Amino acid sequence: MPKNVRDKALLDPFIAKLNVATERRFSSLTELIEHMTFCKERLTENIEKVRGHLDSGRARLHRPRASLFCTWSPHTNKIKVSPIELYLLLDARLDGGAVTKFSLREQSRRTELMTPVLGIRAARQFTKDVDSFFLSADQAVRWINTLPGESLDFLNRPATRSGFDQWITAIGGLTEKASIRATTVVERFLELDTELNDLVFEFNAARQPVRFHSIICRRDCSNLDVLSPAEPKFRVIVHLNRRTGRRSSKDVQAYKQELTKKRLVEKLGKLIGRSPSMAEVEQATSRQRYRLPTQWLTEDLISHCKLGRHSAQIVRHQKMMATVMDEWGALRQTLQALLK
Repeated sequence: MPKNVRDKALLDPFIAKLNVATERRFSSLTELIEHMTFCKERLTENIEKVRGHLDSGRARLHRPRASLFCTWSPHTNKIKVSPIELYLLLDARLDGGAVTKFSLREQSRRTELMTPVLGIRAARQFTKDVDSFFLSADQAVRWINTLPGESLDFLNRPATRSGFDQWITAIGGLTEKASIRATTVVERFLELDTELNDLVFEFNAARQPVRFHSIICRRDCSNLDVLSPAEPKFRVIVHLNRRTGRRSSKDVQAYKQELTKKRLVEKLGKLIGRSPSMAEVEQATSRQRYRLPTQWLTEDLISHCKLGRHSAQIVRHQKMMATVMDEWGALRQTLQALLK
């Protein structure tokens, strides 16, 4: 099969990028499973830090007496759980006052409330430790709700109001079981991802040598995407330097939009017998029924790119990719929810 002289120069850096992205993703997913498995230990450590502030000598001597209180409500969806709510109680009954309750979700008030009890430096650390607890607790709830499947009876009883330890034990048990289901999701996702890579490389190999208006397939390896590489996207070569092999391409959706506009301009020019003005083009465009083009290759686009004799092969290959991407995409959404 003939090759472009720059194929190796273009391919090697991409493979290096792909390897870095897949290794980073594997590390993130491995860390996710580990965090789910040992969620109880992390929650216990977080809440002990918060409790520790109120066990200090200054806090025990302070009046009104400060203590923590937690609640949770049954979720409207019986297969899900609600986040835990954490409150600060200031009990002034020994001094003839009353008990007042403050939600510790209200971050802005925490330091203000705790400064008289702990002092400014400890109050600021208390705020940070409460943030860490809520971060871990809310994350655990999200994991359970993303991967339901266990009995939630204890956590969804309207009359049940137990302490931190009971909630953490229940949540920790559920996240450990959810980690087993998450492992299955990860393994299947990575298996399908390997299939996608193979299909992308096969598609591009079949399109050699690359020329002007060739259709290629590419996966973005963004550092901002923890699950990178992204889904495969078809692109049309819009510039090619035959001497150096340097090329640029455009996403199929954007290319289709430009092609539609170009055809509209040509049609309008034939109707009015001259090149239409920009205002006339905009007016004609506004009368068109707008529909965003799909990312998929059509026989019309394949023909436009002068690949008609390869149409059956291209469409068949695209269908194989679409089939894999259906399940791959659903699993990726699940993993994105778990990684938030």
